[in-house]
Amino acid sequence: MKKLSILLGSLLIVGTVAQAKEVVATPVVEEIQEVVVQPVELVEAPEFKPSGYVDLQYKYYGKTENAGNSKGDWNAGSNKTSRLQLLGSIKMTENQTFQYRVRSYKSLNSQTGESSPGTQTRLRYYYNHNNLGDTNVTLASRLQYFSFSDDSQLVEYKALFNFTKYMPEIFSSVEVSPKYGYEWSKGNDSDYENYVGVDITTFMELPYGFSFEFNTYLTQRFFGQEQSFGGKYITGATAAEQKAGGAKFEDKNFTVDVEAYIYNTQNLYKVGNLVVDFNFEGGYDPATYSQHKKFYTPGLGNETALVNKSDRFGYSLYMLPNISADYKVTENLKVYAAIGAEYRNWDYTASKSASTWRWQPQAWAGMKATF
Repeated sequence: MKKLSILLGSLLIVGTVAQAKEVVATPVVEEIQEVVVQPVELVEAPEFKPSGYVDLQYKYYGKTENAGNSKGDWNAGSNKTSRLQLLGSIKMTENQTFQYRVRSYKSLNSQTGESSPGTQTRLRYYYNHNNLGDTNVTLASRLQYFSFSDDSQLVEYKALFNFTKYMPEIFSSVEVSPKYGYEWSKGNDSDYENYVGVDITTFMELPYGFSFEFNTYLTQRFFGQEQSFGGKYITGATAAEQKAGGAKFEDKNFTVDVEAYIYNTQNLYKVGNLVVDFNFEGGYDPATYSQHKKFYTPGLGNETALVNKSDRFGYSLYMLPNISADYKVTENLKVYAAIGAEYRNWDYTASKSASTWRWQPQAWAGMKATF
């Protein structure tokens, strides 16, 4: 019995070993994925190049309707005058732009004192600060210098906040701009003024060749010398004479100026590089509200020097239809010419007496080069 148990145990061990030898492990095959690396193209940012334009223009102002007759010298100082204008802009860097405008006026009238020749210079420097944080509001700074024909000067800083991307597509520009300015006379004395304020400017593109511009300027002025407001007196009167005529002297004044212009261009003829258009512009240029009475009606005939400051509100309303011709000489050079007439209330701007709109013929020609 004992021998039988030993024999059975031996057979069991041998069978287990034989079965283990028959088990073959299945090999594990790893799938290798081929990684294709695309070649990386290095795209260089385009090199910045300064760009801009230069525009040289000559303009002639004819004799205003009825000027110089018994009905009054309408638009005195601006009849039979020429203007040579140099206008340009250069984008110096991605964020910096410089603009300039120089106007030189010359009298073509033989009558002494009829026209007021002189030179005006306006320089503007812009710096683009780009977007404010994560908003779509952009900020730019503008520093302006202005030299007037009477040798008075002005410097102004303005912060331009542009909200155009938040407006309907009809608006091509919407800006709100706080400002500070300082203006002084050629005497460099107490005849100066400081001013602060806010400008709101808009421009809209409309169908059928129309566009519309609407601007509001809110300005608080502080005078170095008190200015007269109100009263009735003769031009050139002393301070005492002005006070006797009812004038009051103030060292500050708040004004609201509104500009509203409508523009339209219709093509009349086009062939090759020649384009002939009919253009119209007109509107309030500007309409002004003054805290103190500053608008007056000048006298007529033997009383042309009479001043009657009786109104806080005044406006200048005009239209300027014209026909223009542009010829494209090259891709970067064009020449142009235009003829038209301006219709405006040149002298009577006080709201209570705004009247006497008169025509003044005008013509201009020039050339514009871009780079």
